[in-house]
Amino acid sequence: MNNIEINNSVFEDIKHIDEVGNEYWEARELQEVLGYSQWRRFNDVIEKAKNACINSNNCALDHFANVGKMVKTGDSVRIIGNYKLSRYACYLITQIDGFIKGYVVSNSKYKCPHMKCKLIYNEIESTFDNPCHVSRFDKDGKCISGPSNKNVKVN
Repeated sequence: MNNIEINNSVFEDIKHIDEVGNEYWEARELQEVLGYSQWRRFNDVIEKAKNACINSNNCALDHFANVGKMVKTGDSVRIIGNYKLSRYACYLITQIDGFIKGYVVSNSKYKCPHMKCKLIYNEIESTFDNPCHVSRFDKDGKCISGPSNKNVKVN
């Protein structure tokens, strides 16, 4: 899936609903949709997304529930890593994934003062986010979280 955005219907197709009606997505399924053949590579993206979640003053455990997945390997069964993801977690993962792969085009003209990476405007939280280094800026350009310690001039 290089250079394309996730089709919304594919994303909704892998959605699950738990016993009390909460929606969630399994990281292993999202891994396949995003085209990762190795869990360790996808887990790196998840870790960056968890950091972005924490930097946005959200509890990562609320959005990235660490759950195991049982798989059969020959005659035995083993547990492999997996996450139950919220919609917000999926949003963070797909933004970081797209930024890394170069197919999410920044929807803002602003750059992070830390290392000049393009910022993405997060419409959910009205912030400018840097998926490379997880710096965040409010809608007026004030630095919310680093590593940047400078504000962005927003017109």
